[in-house]
Amino acid sequence: QGFSEDGMEVMERLIYLFRKFHQLKISNEEYACMKAINFLNQDIRGLSNISQLEQLNKRYWYVCQDFTEYKYPHQPKRFPEIMMCLPEIRCIAGKLVNVPLEQLPLLFKAVLHSCKSSLTSYRTGPSPCVTASSAT
Repeated sequence: QGFSEDGMEVMERLIYLFRKFHQLKISNEEYACMKAINFLNQDIRGLSNISQLEQLNKRYWYVCQDFTEYKYPHQPKRFPEIMMCLPEIRCIAGKLVNVPLEQLPLLFKAVLHSCKSSLTSYRTGPSPCVTASSAT
């Protein structure tokens, strides 16, 4: 028995995201800022103080931008490329809840194996997040 359709999609997206992070050589600081920005996402239903959350989110956004522009002055597209990973992360998180719990350990093991082997034969491709069905 293989992975569910959602499981296969999550696996492909995680592998794509790993390759993107590896290509960009995301620093620990950038990763921490991405986590904070993603955590402070105001698109969550049931929040009471959205404006305060939005201000905090913007603060981390600017901290990450300032850090990235300071540390990588010769890579002006770096910050936008990093921020373009956030929708992919949110997309993965949304799909992950549909994967049967018993499939998760094997799914993550397959992702890790693929990522380790791709370090030796590294290749980037288009995001699996943009599919023919989602483009219409």
